[in-house]
Parts: sequence; C-alpha cells; structure tokens
Amino acid sequence: MPFRMPLASTWRSWCAWSLLCAALLVGFPQPLRADVMRHCRQLQDPALAIAACSRLILADPGSADLHNRRGIAHMRRGQIDRAVADYSEAIRLDPEAPWPYYNRARALLGKGAYLDAIPDFTEALSRNPQDALAHNGRGWALFKLGNLVAALEDADQAIAVDPTYAAAYDTRAHIYEAMQRRDNAVADFRKALALDPQNPLAHLTRQGLARLGVAP
Repeated sequence: MPFRMPLASTWRSWCAWSLLCAALLVGFPQPLRADVMRHCRQLQDPALAIAACSRLILADPGSADLHNRRGIAHMRRGQIDRAVADYSEAIRLDPEAPWPYYNRARALLGKGAYLDAIPDFTEALSRNPQDALAHNGRGWALFKLGNLVAALEDADQAIAVDPTYAAAYDTRAHIYEAMQRRDNAVADFRKALALDPQNPLAHLTRQGLARLGVAP
C-alpha cells in the first residue's frame, strides 16, 4: 500500500528524535519532504514546527533557513536561549542573510540584552537599510539604554519606511515621553492604537496614555 504521512497529532511520536527519520526524508519521494517542510514552516503549533525542522536539519545540517525557522519556533515557545543558538548557527552558515541577525536581535531583546542586540540590528540593516522592523527594534534597544537621540532617529526612520507600522509609533511615543515631549507622545500613542487596536501589546500603549493623563 502507498506510504502515508501520519496525522499531525501523531507526527511527533512517530518521528521523535530518530535518525531513521532523516534517512526517510532523504530516501522518500518529494511529497513527503514537502509535507515535513510545511510542518516546519507553520506557526500555529511551535512544538510540531520544532520537531519537523529538527528532522529536516538532520537530513540537511547546512541549511541556514532551517535553523532560522526552528529558532522562530523556539521563540514562540519562550525558549530564548535555544532560539539564539539556532539563529547563531544560521548566521554561521550564511553570514550574508539579514533575517537571522534580526531574529537573534529580537531574541536578545527578550532577554533584556539590549546592548548585545544593537550590533545584530545594525548587521540586519547593513543588508537591508529599508527594514522598518530592524530600525524599530534598534530604536527600542537604544531607548532602553537611555540613548534617546539615536533612538528617536531609528524610530523616525522606521516610520518613514512604513508609515502604517504601529509599533514604531509606540516606540517613538515612549521616546517622546522620556524626552518630556508630552504632546508628541500623546499623538504617537494614539496613532499606534488607531493603526492596530487589536495588537496584543496595545494595553501598554493605553498605559502610556494613562501615564500622560489622557484618554485613548
């Protein structure tokens, strides 16, 4: 009978940390590999993504993309150190790719390692100067370190690249608040909410407005 992929619910137990799985990926037809790659790329089930990406890495350990994707899945599970390790390996394998630098920088932000995150954001920007996410991330790291002038420059650049990027307005609002530029801060907090009112972190934007004594 033809080979069938197991259901997603049984995938992890069927293929749990087995060298045989790597051999299967090499030897079986392309549809099998494509199905495993689909599990690796999906974001709804990080544990399934980690298992699938790990199987693919066993078969292709030199793939920077696979390490980057597994790092993303680790981040979604809150496994920051494992994510950093995968992003670092992706960078070693492909030093010119921008996304592992950005992703490692975001992971370092999650650890509060703001000073360490800045060089990675800078590396990402050297490869893609029009990356609004990297400008915003570096701006936030600079803000947390108290370098408000440089932080504002990055937030301004993020907004110039993408005027609809709500997080950049929120970042700039925090910077303006620290600079005691109240009216600018209020305007940017409100703009962030208007652009993305359902953002999971929107409550922090509302807290910013509350600190400034105004309603959303």
